[in-house]
Amino acid sequence: MLVPALLLAVLLQSSPGGTAGRAGDSEAVLAILRRADDGRTDAAALGAELARLGPASLPRMFSILAFGPAPDAPLSTMQQEGLLEALAAFGRPPVRAFLERRLNGKLAAEERLALLDVTARMGTSEDMPLVRRAAEAGSTAGLEDSLQAAVAGILGRDPRGVVFVSFWAPNATLEVATALVLGCGKSGQPEALPTLADLLDGRSELAPVLLQEIGILATIAPKPIAADVLDPVRRILEENEGPLLREAAIALGRAQDPAAAGRLIELLGHEDRGVRSAAEWALEALSSLRFGSNAERWSAWLRGETQWLREDAARMRREIQSPTPEVALRALSEMCRHRLRRHELALVGTPALAHHDPLVRRLACLALAQLGSTAAVPALRMTLADGDAEVVDAARRALATLEG
Repeated sequence: MLVPALLLAVLLQSSPGGTAGRAGDSEAVLAILRRADDGRTDAAALGAELARLGPASLPRMFSILAFGPAPDAPLSTMQQEGLLEALAAFGRPPVRAFLERRLNGKLAAEERLALLDVTARMGTSEDMPLVRRAAEAGSTAGLEDSLQAAVAGILGRDPRGVVFVSFWAPNATLEVATALVLGCGKSGQPEALPTLADLLDGRSELAPVLLQEIGILATIAPKPIAADVLDPVRRILEENEGPLLREAAIALGRAQDPAAAGRLIELLGHEDRGVRSAAEWALEALSSLRFGSNAERWSAWLRGETQWLREDAARMRREIQSPTPEVALRALSEMCRHRLRRHELALVGTPALAHHDPLVRRLACLALAQLGSTAAVPALRMTLADGDAEVVDAARRALATLEG
């Protein structure tokens, strides 16, 4: 579509320094974009060439990003990437100042999408209010996808933006709240996990998508995950008899949550095949054991683990830090046979990586790998600086197993 004349006038007057209205600015941008069509330029090189036009061209670039280079001639993917690269090259202060000025006027739908695309590329938590203003100015096709990308991009760079999401999402429209949840999941930031879990209590209509994204973040979150974070998911597992049971079981399996083991065993006998399969998968994920759908065997395992934790775990904790190598080695062997709370046990076992005896340190690496908890990864990485070559090799192999 053609940019309205009034909009062009605003753009001409809104550049830093007031120099964007020079004749030929648009043609300079378009000429560079057209040369990129020959296929011999990549997006980074295109962005660098555009950036050399300077911040005075920022309104022109934003306009072309929003409306395309000509009527019925949308930007190619490389042209769009090049424009975003160029805008990012100007740095946040001038770009943010420009976007704030644009938001103070009446933005066309295309401009709001372009604003979200720009913040997806370079925004931080400070830009979340701009994102909200752009998203709530009116519904338009493609808004949810652009909002999702903006949230994912911002949180990926600056997880402090999760705080803003936690205030925004509870009262947002269903479409906007869904985009926020999906953006949190795609950000790859485990810091968003508590916010998503809290939403389960207040936005039941979001439960299916929330459980999916909680599972995604729980997979990559450092273990063990704080017990209270997963309470809302466990409540669904305990109280719900509908279609959410399967999703809740999978989410808790991805979180490797030991507190869910008892209820998951009960669900092995559920009438719904999907729920039974999800419960079996979750039990295997949290324990790294393979008892299939045998509820009796899982129940016996859980009783044994519970009794050991109650009666013997404290003793093992003391012995694992014993200066006597034989005592520490026996405790390590005992530790790696117990899987219910393996992430907590891994943290108990990591002090053995600093034992004065290199044999204990080496076998501690092997025991932690056998336990199968990523909670040991930070300590094992530090062990790569051990002065004993065999200990270093054992740590490297343990990391390969746990991160593998």
